[in-house]
Amino acid sequence: SPGYKPYMGGTERIVEQLSKKYLGSGEVNQVGVLTTFMDFNYMPPKKNASLPAEEVMDGVKVYRVTFKPQRLRFFYTLPAGLFSWEVKRVIEDFQPHIIHFLLCEWFATNAWVYFLTRKRSRHVYTISFHEPPGRLRYLPMKYVNVFLGRKVNKVQVHSSYIKRRVMEYYHIPEEKTEIISLGSHFKTNRKVLKERHSRDVIHLLSVGRLSHDKGQLELVQVFHKVYRKLTKETRLILVGGDGGHQKEIEQYIERNGLEKSI
Repeated sequence: SPGYKPYMGGTERIVEQLSKKYLGSGEVNQVGVLTTFMDFNYMPPKKNASLPAEEVMDGVKVYRVTFKPQRLRFFYTLPAGLFSWEVKRVIEDFQPHIIHFLLCEWFATNAWVYFLTRKRSRHVYTISFHEPPGRLRYLPMKYVNVFLGRKVNKVQVHSSYIKRRVMEYYHIPEEKTEIISLGSHFKTNRKVLKERHSRDVIHLLSVGRLSHDKGQLELVQVFHKVYRKLTKETRLILVGGDGGHQKEIEQYIERNGLEKSI
């Protein structure tokens, strides 16, 4: 992942939760994260050279390397550069059995890592698909990801919309693609939770841009199917700016009389 702790965004949270799941599975001995020194809270990202090149965070071995060039000026959405010889050293040190790629925008690094590990590791690719602009300069991203999609062992997405678009745009076979919904996991004392939230109404909260790739319409449709079967009054709250999907979501809510519940 081009970004990781201490800078936490959506992708970084996915990496964190994946790492926890792997470590807690009982089938994985060690998890490592290959990332950069870049802080993506800024645009363009800024390098923080004070971060250590290697450290262990929450049981995860974190490797930070520098890629060249650090910024692709002609690709606004493509992060953290193309190439680094340090990656080869990290792979030799960590000896991974499974490589988990993230971000179709980091296609050059993903391809470089695949080339270095193609004979020794299995590969999984989680694609958080964003509609690429229809410009010639984005074609390398498309065709490298077409290549990776055919070579990796499994492609994961987090909604049926993204699955369809990934299959169409990157020509990935359906049998290689699976949907794993995004979610949050937390541990707490149930007694304390009931004491703090003793109201009769249950509120479900979803925060994120209202767009096809975030999957809120599917969330609304699932809620529509189950909410009348719930034993307590339940409301779904969507918070986010319009990413092109707000009108369709609002029309579905109005068409099905869900205004008081969503």
